[in-house]
Amino acid sequence: MDSMKRVSSSPTTLLAVLGLVAALTGTAIADQTAFTSAVSKKKVKKIARKVADAQITERAPGLSVGSATTADSANRANSANTADSANTANSANTANSANTANSANSANNADKVDGKHASEFAAATEVHTPGRFVVNDVIPGDNGTTLRNLFSAGEFQFRGECTRNFSGGTNDVADVTLQGPNGSSIAFGEPGGSVSNLPNITGSNMAVASSSSNIVRSAHFIAVAPNGQVVAGTASSEVNDSAGHCVFGLSVTGP
Repeated sequence: MDSMKRVSSSPTTLLAVLGLVAALTGTAIADQTAFTSAVSKKKVKKIARKVADAQITERAPGLSVGSATTADSANRANSANTADSANTANSANTANSANTANSANSANNADKVDGKHASEFAAATEVHTPGRFVVNDVIPGDNGTTLRNLFSAGEFQFRGECTRNFSGGTNDVADVTLQGPNGSSIAFGEPGGSVSNLPNITGSNMAVASSSSNIVRSAHFIAVAPNGQVVAGTASSEVNDSAGHCVFGLSVTGP
């Protein structure tokens, strides 16, 4: 075919073709690298999120909440507006239930202590602990007794009686006298001793201590006045104490 002419390739044409091939090949490689990089980042994020969720789930039971508007359940809540349940709540505006609440503006079960209603406990103003009383016999060795008023509760009065070297001997005696209006009923018992029930009287001695037998004695008592007033508590007497001839202690619940 003489009519067809052979086309010869010049050096310039060859260089252009080679450049085009190289450019296309580089673009393909770059696109593949970019795709692989995008896939790898997405997979790494997914794995990291999965690991983080597992760590949070594992540590959640032991975490504490510093502040929260509402906490349904927490081992410890330093501050919360509402805490439905918490083992310890340092501060809460409202606590439906808490084992320990250092401070709370409102507690749904605040009127109960250990399951008992507040009305089952004596009011703080009715619990009296006047403290320790030290009494010295004014004239030791005589047949008389030095008296001291210890406390008054409603219709009842408590007095301490102290005798040093009674009737010139070596015996010291101390006791607490409970006095009430005529027609009162008094009952008391001493540890290791008998129980005394005394109806329709005005008073009785109890917790009698003696240097010849028991230098310390105590008694649990309850007394009812004709008008219905009731006092109860514990009294104690002691002799041969370094503080003085006689020492008395008293704790009374009543008006």
